[in-house]
Amino acid sequence: MISESEARYPDNQRPLVYRAEDESAWWIQGNHMALVEIDALVTNISEWAGIHKPILRDGRGTRIARGRKEFLSLPRFARNVSYVCHEMSHCIAAQREMDDSHGPHFARIMLDVVRQFVSDDASKDLRYHFRERGVKVARKSWRRVAA
Repeated sequence: MISESEARYPDNQRPLVYRAEDESAWWIQGNHMALVEIDALVTNISEWAGIHKPILRDGRGTRIARGRKEFLSLPRFARNVSYVCHEMSHCIAAQREMDDSHGPHFARIMLDVVRQFVSDDASKDLRYHFRERGVKVARKSWRRVAA
């Protein structure tokens, strides 16, 4: 079964985004944060983005991390800053009614989240790899588009 988002927006950029992330120096795999630490980061990102804080689920019983309008699901492997930034970018896009899967709006939001919550250098590195992989990034600020 395909999601509502997938029905509206073909997710052509997903493999490109994943590859760019994997090639970025800041992208990490593995269980590096406790759920209480993740909850604090989710709170901070939500406040910064001006969205309702999504419900944090521990991802038990699934092998896929998910960021949706109302919840964030993080299995053990996804409990780190990299995955939180990625999945929170989906939450922001969904709540701002800009959900384009891994499309240009998502890519812009993710670059901004990484800049704010990881570092300027990490965002520049990700942007470089987005360009190398041909990931389209929205030119307009998601804050202005969604306002």
